[in-house]
Formats: sequence, C-alpha cells, structure tokens
Amino acid sequence: GQSRLSLGSEMRRETAPTTSFLYSSMKTTSALLLLAAVIVTLLSPVLSRLDLLMRGSDLHVHQSWEAHNRRSLDAGDIPLWNPYVYGGSPAMAELQSQTFYPPAILLRWLPLNEYFSWSIALHLWVLGAGLYLLARNIGVSRTAATAGALAMVLCGCVTQRLYLGHFTVLETYAWFPLAFAFARRGMTNGRLAPHPGLVAVLTIQIL
Repeated sequence: GQSRLSLGSEMRRETAPTTSFLYSSMKTTSALLLLAAVIVTLLSPVLSRLDLLMRGSDLHVHQSWEAHNRRSLDAGDIPLWNPYVYGGSPAMAELQSQTFYPPAILLRWLPLNEYFSWSIALHLWVLGAGLYLLARNIGVSRTAATAGALAMVLCGCVTQRLYLGHFTVLETYAWFPLAFAFARRGMTNGRLAPHPGLVAVLTIQIL
C-alpha cells in the first residue's frame, strides 16, 4: 500500500509540470486570439472588400514600389533598378521597396489592395503579441499583459502612422517588443551569444 502511494505521488509530480505548461499555453493562445479578433474587427471594412484600400497620405509611395516589385518578379527579373522614381532609382538599395521582406513575400500572392490591408493587420498583431510576450517575460500578469498589448496596438503613435500611410515605419515598430523580449531572455540565460530569436527578428527588420 505504501509503495502504491509513493508511485501515485511520483506520477502526480511528473504530470504537474505538463499540466501547468498546457494551461499556460492555452491562456497565451487565448490572449493572442483575442488580440487578433480585435484587430480584424477594427480593420474589417478594408479586409472584407477588394475595392477598398487602406488610406494614408503617403500610401502611393508604397503602392508604386510594390507594383514595381510585382512587375519585375512576374517577368523573372530581380528588381535592381526602378526607372519610375525620378530619373531612375536603385530599387534594392531602397529600404521601402521590401522586395525580400519575409512578410511581404508571404502576402505577395494577394491583390494589391488586400496585400496592404492584411499586411497592416499582420504587423499590428505582431506588435501586440510582442508586447504581450515582453510583459509576461518581465513578470506582468496575463490580464495586464493583454491590456498592454491592446493599448499598444490602439495607441496614437501607431494609429497616426496608419492615417499618414507610413507603413514601413509601422512595420519597423512592430518587431521592437519581440526583439526586446528575446534580448532580455538571452541576457537572463547568461549566454554570451545573442538569442536566436533576436537574430531572426533583427534580420527580418533589416530586410
């Protein structure tokens, strides 16, 4: 009888971390899904219609670069030069061209209007998710981390970029919280080498 009690106690100790991990993962997934639902709801007018384009006074700049990328890639060429800007401009040296930016590659199969709408939705989610993970990493409660993520996505420094059409600035913003989260995790692990997640995030930002 005593051996059976000991065995049962050991099994409970072994399963406790797994149960805790699954519970934590479900809570995190729920928070990130809530964030996605809020973003999609707010952007639903442009996400649900092909004839509507995300507005912004400088959006035409990004439209022209993306249109040139698509023309060149469809023709089987790498867009090294853009002849439609001034008297011609190096395309690959232009940070706003985003030719090989991973999220742009992921969404480039969409029509141009949908491409920009879903790109903004994706980056708003990355921004909020990164802040949530950073907040949790420094010990903030789940409720406060979720509230902080929503506040970050809806704050004035973000929404003004949407209004002005500064999409590449917003896309750069989006990765900072995640970069800080990985940087902090790397420092707390006591490793000299940077965290692989930090290297990946900074590489995406550069592209």
